[in-house]
Amino acid sequence: MKIIQSNIDVFRNDLQACEFVSFDIFDTAVIRNICEPKDLFLIMEKILIDQHGDSRYRGFAQKRFTAELDIVTKTWADDRALEIDLDDIYHNLCHLHPEFETTLAEIKALELETEALVTVQNPEIYSIYQQARDLGKKIIFISDIYLPKTHIEKLLSQCQYDTYAKLFVSCEIGTNKASGKLFDYVISSLDIAPEKIVHLGDSFHSDVTQAAARGLKSHHVTKGVRLLSRDRYYHKDDASNLGASTFRALQKNYKLLKENASVFDVGYQVLGPIVCGFTNWLCQHAKSKKITDLYFIAREGWFLKRAYDLLADCNAVNAKSHYLLASRRSLIFPLISENVGEVFLSFAVSRRPASIRQYLDIIEVSANHNDIVAAGFEGENQIIDPYHLEEDANKLSTLMDNISSVVIEAATREKNCYLRYLNEVGMLASDAAGLVDSGWFGSGQARLDKLVHGENPNAMLYGFYFALHKKATDKFSEKSPGHGYLFNFDDFGGDIEEFLELARLIEVFLSAPSESFKKFEEVDGELVPRYVRENSNPHLDKTIEEIQRGAEAYIRDYANLPKALQANAPMPLMRHLLMDFIRNPSANEAKQVGAIPYESNVLAAEVSPKFADPERGTLDVILRPKQFSSEFTISNWRAAYYRNLDSVVAKAFIKLVSRYYREKNPHYLKLKRMIKKIIRKLKR
Repeated sequence: MKIIQSNIDVFRNDLQACEFVSFDIFDTAVIRNICEPKDLFLIMEKILIDQHGDSRYRGFAQKRFTAELDIVTKTWADDRALEIDLDDIYHNLCHLHPEFETTLAEIKALELETEALVTVQNPEIYSIYQQARDLGKKIIFISDIYLPKTHIEKLLSQCQYDTYAKLFVSCEIGTNKASGKLFDYVISSLDIAPEKIVHLGDSFHSDVTQAAARGLKSHHVTKGVRLLSRDRYYHKDDASNLGASTFRALQKNYKLLKENASVFDVGYQVLGPIVCGFTNWLCQHAKSKKITDLYFIAREGWFLKRAYDLLADCNAVNAKSHYLLASRRSLIFPLISENVGEVFLSFAVSRRPASIRQYLDIIEVSANHNDIVAAGFEGENQIIDPYHLEEDANKLSTLMDNISSVVIEAATREKNCYLRYLNEVGMLASDAAGLVDSGWFGSGQARLDKLVHGENPNAMLYGFYFALHKKATDKFSEKSPGHGYLFNFDDFGGDIEEFLELARLIEVFLSAPSESFKKFEEVDGELVPRYVRENSNPHLDKTIEEIQRGAEAYIRDYANLPKALQANAPMPLMRHLLMDFIRNPSANEAKQVGAIPYESNVLAAEVSPKFADPERGTLDVILRPKQFSSEFTISNWRAAYYRNLDSVVAKAFIKLVSRYYREKNPHYLKLKRMIKKIIRKLKR
């Protein structure tokens, strides 16, 4: 935890010179695995409903909070220095809601149990506590709290604060730090000059201003929740959601204890929560649909399978997890039976010029010289560019049609090998299997559907994805439905580029240490996987590896929470988290993620372009403004591309001409709406 009100060296000096070291307790010596103190009542409400199955406990969280607020307001109206205790709160609760009278003792005991459940040691403050103890300082704890002193003693012991001289609890003494009178009581009780006490706490008014006014040397520590950006970590629809509280609690506690910004943060603060939410959502579907096997499709499925294996027990799910070797090429080519040239162009065209021989090698077939010449080429070593030149694309399609019998024969061999693989991993025999992948347009599931239902017509094949675009709607059927987590058949308001940004970013984050799978072939009766490139020493880009380490750390922290706290964060909050990251990355996030090598494969042998790291500047704006604007529009991640521009002129140009930024400008939107309104009136 960072001591922000005064320099840490000053605090250390004060620690050396003082006789007593005083600690505030909540949000200082101890922290909670909930975001706000009142979120404790959400846990209690869930437990009470589960135990009693009684509708009278619905809304308990708000009633308990209101009862406390009501009695505090009435008490402080008489005297701001007066304090209430837990009995006062529950007496008022029963006065406001008599239905709780019969279980009053049970509910009050549950509150103390739940407090103990969510309270953990603050390691940073504990290290200061140890230092003070080793220096022979006398340690005291002071807290403004309504909980009984005996319970606070148990919480301190639970968090290993076993050695201290005194514990001062406001509700036991009858006055508080907020008024300053509790510090008067402490000074009098200890019979010591106030300057001999150094105090540490999270409330600037109570722990710093009031303590300093009495002569104590006071220092302020950051309250964790203040470190959370409301723009990113909050969503209007999740104010009273336990899952949202758990998510934010893990984030605030992480932010309290981390030292410096790093790419690990992107994993812990963005990828981890989203993958955790997706996996819990997946588990709920697996249970409700009685899915026996989950197949995590290569390569994005590699990290998703790790997350599922960590969280399956938390969700009491028994579906077996498999890592399924598959790729666009491996699922399209084996199904070729007609329109060979057209289908080949749909998956095999390179963005870079390549030779005829290289194209034939993609599907591992040969063509004689006459067939190549008949298609309009000079020979197999001729370099062509079908991605950019329609003439080359038409000739390549003709060549594939000319050798269609050879192509279909090779495809059939691959299909037979792949069906054998699907049988060996149990997919063909499963009556309820789930496919798990990043998304986006449903093509992979549509192809697997043909393979599986060709062998097992009764099978149910469910697809689970981070997002599905509206264009994916026709790829699914009653026997092969698809489900999107963050976006379910959404058209993104017509902004396909923003959907593609989401897709690219998730694919980068979920990269696997493996080359792209190509096909299976049979060697000595065994199936052997083959890859697009040599795959003997696969590894991840270091930045991606660090992001995934951060994400796994978040998932493990979630899995280690008490069961009562393992509530899934609401999907709108996770969607908001990711989209805010995409639209508003920090300078560090844009730079770190933008520098990741990216094409379809981060392990390409050649040097890959960077994800969002522009190489253009002022001169390009002047000489090629249209090209520069177009490059921004189709960049992998527009907001990061913009942030990473070094040229002020280039940034100003993008802000001026790009629809992406014009649509975010409130003045532009107001003018646009006004013009539309005028046009509608003119039409009428």
